[in-house]
Amino acid sequence: MSHSLAFVRATRALEQRIALITCDRSRQGKTQACDRHRHKARALLNIASQGAIDALTAAICGHPGRCQPCGAKAIEIVRAYNEGAE
Repeated sequence: MSHSLAFVRATRALEQRIALITCDRSRQGKTQACDRHRHKARALLNIASQGAIDALTAAICGHPGRCQPCGAKAIEIVRAYNEGAE
């Protein structure tokens, strides 16, 4: 099964957006994510597609428990995913 070029571009754009969210988008003028977060973006997208906020938070944070900044990023990622699905 092959995906249309538009679908592939939309998925890549969403992965880039997710990577930027996880890579501390709050830094003034930051437009690209680091390599580490770019490589994690596809896995984070898969988790976001299921709406699993706690699992997404853990994948972003890498620490047990739920830290507030990573939880906020997880919520923002799920919102970005839902916007892209509309």
